[in-house]
Amino acid sequence: VNLIAGEEVVPEMVQCDFTAAIVAGHMREILPDCPARDRMLQRLAKVRAQLRGPQPSAATASSNAADRAAAIILDVLRSNKRVEA
Repeated sequence: VNLIAGEEVVPEMVQCDFTAAIVAGHMREILPDCPARDRMLQRLAKVRAQLRGPQPSAATASSNAADRAAAIILDVLRSNKRVEA
């Protein structure tokens, strides 16, 4: 999530940083309704939108990633076919 966002959205706790005390501290920051939780949720929503990609048009009614990838591949194949012909 953090790599996609280009900023820290969620704390990364690896190896020595992954202790009960550190996890509990981060949980206390985001469990109650507070600005830190709201910021995290807003940033997660932005990442979700980035991963989802553009909203489908009427021509491409599907919104799942596999269907969008297949449509792009077909477009590339069709455009290559026209160039070669």
